[in-house]
Amino acid sequence: TYGRIENLLHSVPQSLSFVLVNALYFKFDWQAAFDLPTVDAAWTKDDGSSATVPMMETLHERSRGKRTADAVVAKLPYNDARLSFVAMRPTTGSLASFEQSLAPERLNALIAAAQEPVRVRMPRFTMTHEFDLLESLKSMGLVQVGDYGAAGGTRLDQVRHKVFIAVAEKGTEAAAATAVVADDDGAEGPDSELLTFDRPFLFFILDEPTNTVLFMGRVMEPKQP
Repeated sequence: TYGRIENLLHSVPQSLSFVLVNALYFKFDWQAAFDLPTVDAAWTKDDGSSATVPMMETLHERSRGKRTADAVVAKLPYNDARLSFVAMRPTTGSLASFEQSLAPERLNALIAAAQEPVRVRMPRFTMTHEFDLLESLKSMGLVQVGDYGAAGGTRLDQVRHKVFIAVAEKGTEAAAATAVVADDDGAEGPDSELLTFDRPFLFFILDEPTNTVLFMGRVMEPKQP
């Protein structure tokens, strides 16, 4: 991961029998970079308060998007045409309520509807998060998670996942590793619509041919390097 994921495991038990690590690194430029100067602009938090963040903006019309009655969706292509970055937010209401309404069918329909040429205004951001997935995997019914299995008494003791992502004017850098231890938007400039992401939104990095989500997350308040 080129140094982006460090200290994945903070401790290991003395009875350790094996560690299984899976890592993914992703770095691509946009097909067309954000070509207007990045400026400080207002960001509306989920609680209605405001902050100031560096906001990027495109003048070109390489992105595709759609504004529906309840959602704003933009799809930004990478220089590898198989890959795209999707940003999505509700037009009104909280991101949590919007997220809960996103059944797979609705999510796919919103992404598929993003076909109109648009300009995009979006914050530059960097995020790092770390998760313990053991309880989540147990709730999904993964066999023998946290229990001793039949093979020599091996026990799945930890499942750690850590992710890094940076979205900037030229492109996106992202890395992930998992370790298993037994506003009103205007239509300024060109004729295409300007879609603004100045409040909490979801993002997805997609493999287009297979419609597979490689990375996903939510931006509640953009953090800077």
